[in-house]
Formats: sequence, structure tokens, C-alpha cells
Amino acid sequence: MKGFVLFLFILFSPFPFFASQNSVKQSDIEQWTELATNKNSAQAQYALGISYFYGDGVEKNNTKAIEWLEKSAKQGDVDAQSFLGAIYYWGTSSIPIDYTKALLWNEKAANNNHVNGQFYLGLMYGKGLAVKQNHEKALYWLTKATENEYNSDAAKYYLGLMYANGYGVPKDYVKARALFKSMYSDIQGLYVLALMNIEGIGGEQNYEEARRLLEQVAVSEEREIIVPKSLIYLILLMETKKIQPKLFSNSVIYAYVLLNYALKPYPSIQERVNNIIIGD
Repeated sequence: MKGFVLFLFILFSPFPFFASQNSVKQSDIEQWTELATNKNSAQAQYALGISYFYGDGVEKNNTKAIEWLEKSAKQGDVDAQSFLGAIYYWGTSSIPIDYTKALLWNEKAANNNHVNGQFYLGLMYGKGLAVKQNHEKALYWLTKATENEYNSDAAKYYLGLMYANGYGVPKDYVKARALFKSMYSDIQGLYVLALMNIEGIGGEQNYEEARRLLEQVAVSEEREIIVPKSLIYLILLMETKKIQPKLFSNSVIYAYVLLNYALKPYPSIQERVNNIIIGD
């Protein structure tokens, strides 16, 4: 479990950073263009940048998106700063990853108390991207993101892994488990919390709670490698009779049957689990 937590820290990235509302009208674009061009409105420049980035109300154009977002960010618009930081962190098909620019804009956003900027800055310090690796600074900024009024589940996840692995702080499984438990939407955190419940790390063993969490992960719309792994653990719990194969949704039962059939070449459930964890 301990090594597996570390493995997750290296493998997985946070979730997509923003979402388009698909509600922009042509009249909005015209109004924002007028304000952005003639009034130098940072808010209008940001709105145009987002629209061009997603192709919402206008033809998608990443060059124009970056142009308007940078105009807005240079005027101090914290949302534009954060958006640029995320874009350069991830890159797109036409915008290459640029950790130096990601660090620049996330640092500005973080210092302006933007939760995404704080999260990404902590992540960059933790991974040593465009900056010397510094777990203490990673801990500081990730903690800020969890304490922000728009507290970040992604920050809670990575902060929990830091406590579980002792990065920049003494190992504290109780605190790590509490952080994972406080998350609402991140399936990676829910998955790790389920494993901690199975093995009694940071608290008591609770197989029923593990089952509930693993089922929640297994039916998630996110198609991560973590989903089949969660089903592996469901199989393990059922075959060792730690839980009863009941109260599962139809989709989980169907996935369980298919996955169990696919794994039949392995002689034991433990070998199946070991193969999934070590084989990655």
C-alpha cells in the first residue's frame, strides 16, 4: 500500500482544469471585442480568450486565445493568469507545454489567492518542474489551496500523498486518510481511501466502506486505469469473503463478470492483484 501510494503520485495528473459553458452568443463576442479593443477591459479580454480557446461562440483559435488571455493577465486579471498557467502546464495540440511560462503565470495567480494557481504552483514545486524541487514549498502551496474558500480536491489528493509518503513532512497516515476522506469528486483520492480502509492504514479496517468507495470509483465516467484496478479490489474482497457481492449496480456487476473472466489465467486473486499493481 505504501509503495502504491507513491506510485499513484508519479503516474496520475490532476483533472481537466476548466470547462466551457457553450452559451456564448455572437452579440457577446461583438460586445467583448469592443470593450477589449477600445476600452482595454481585462474582463472582456479574458472572456474573449476563453471563447477562442474553446470555440464557444466563435471559431476555435488558440493563437487568438493566448493573445487575449495574455493581455488580460498582464493587467492583473487573476482568472486569466490561472488559465494561462494551466494551459502551459498541460499544453494542447497547438500549444506546446512550457513549464517556465506555467510557473510564471501560476505564481502570479497563486500570489493573488487563486486556488488553481496555488494548486499548480504546489504541484510544480513537488515535481521540480521549471524550479528546484522543494517539498516544503509544495506543502505550503497545496495547503493554501485546500484552505482557500474554493478548496481544491486535487490539492487535497496530492497533499494526502505527501503526508502518506513523508514528503517535506513527517509521515502521517491519519492526516492523509482524513484528507482523502474530505474529498468529494476525485476518484483517485477515493480509490486510495478505499485501499486505506482495506488495509487499516491511518484508521480501522472497514471493508464495507471500501466496497462503497470502490463501487463509486468503478462507475465513474472518468476512464482511467484506476477503474479496472478498483474492480480488481472488489473481486479480491468478494473472493476472500470480506464483503458480500450485493447492492452493486448493474454496471458494476457486468464489469465484474467481464473483468473476472478476463483475469482467469491467473491462479489466485492475490496474483491477479499483484500483476495489476506491479505489472504497471
